[in-house]
Amino acid sequence: MKTIVLRSLAVVAGAVVSLGLSASSGARTASGACPMSHVRYGTYPRVEAGLAKVPWISSVPGGRFKGHLFFYGAVPWARKHLLGARIFTTAKPRTINPKVLWITRATGYGSTLRIEGERLDATGSFSGTFKGFGDYPSYVNVPDPGCWRVTVTSGRISGRVVFSASN
Repeated sequence: MKTIVLRSLAVVAGAVVSLGLSASSGARTASGACPMSHVRYGTYPRVEAGLAKVPWISSVPGGRFKGHLFFYGAVPWARKHLLGARIFTTAKPRTINPKVLWITRATGYGSTLRIEGERLDATGSFSGTFKGFGDYPSYVNVPDPGCWRVTVTSGRISGRVVFSASN
């Protein structure tokens, strides 16, 4: 009986992981659930001291980009330690900007970062380009509420994250 229960749990866990990975890697969401990237509140190896307390996300595949969510300090999501990546739209004026510092140390990055957003739950897109060289300060200017896959690319390096955006 114990073996059957353990096998059943392993199958369920595998299904959950499989669904999460396929949704985060690009599948459109039909269920209404947004497969948000995981926000982390601790540090990672070799993070600069000034960034140690800034919540961050890691891109897929392989965590080639870390996105430090500077705007989280002014919204309740960080105080509540919510795990899903959230962002606000730029449709309404605010006293803060959706600033994200993208960092990569993978071989092949360039002097510019291209951000492309694609809405997963409806039609919509946005894009922007920012200067840097391994560290890219940016504003992720999401135009409308919804579920957004954001692809960041510099040189030969690319990664994706998913945000749930609200006004």
